[in-house]
Amino acid sequence: MMGNKSWNENFEMLKRYREEHGKLPPTNEKLGSWMKYQRAILKQLKVTGDTNNRLEKFEEHGVLDDLISKNEKLWNEKFEKLIRYREEHGKLPPGNEKGLGMWMRNQKAILKKLKVTDGTNDRLEKFEEHGVMDK
Repeated sequence: MMGNKSWNENFEMLKRYREEHGKLPPTNEKLGSWMKYQRAILKQLKVTGDTNNRLEKFEEHGVLDDLISKNEKLWNEKFEKLIRYREEHGKLPPGNEKGLGMWMRNQKAILKKLKVTDGTNDRLEKFEEHGVMDK
């Protein structure tokens, strides 16, 4: 696990990258990979509480909005593909099918857990509204 010094150094590099390029780094680059890992941690921090003020730093510098909006856009694109699949095939993809089926299965598992802790989740509402949770 990275110490605060390494985390702060990476965060400063992320801020500089965003200032210089006007966007976040691709996830296939070292800094982008670190950012992707931080995105996963930030999701947990929002649920469990932030003890290191890292969430505040991301919010303070506008990076969190970029991370969330990019993640939200990707999720919505997958969800639209799922709905199109059901419209074209008359059913949802099998949960063990690589790609869309596995994504659906994973999302359902995550959303079931969130339903217990947070009944106001937009993604859960979308899955329920389109009958995906019923399958």
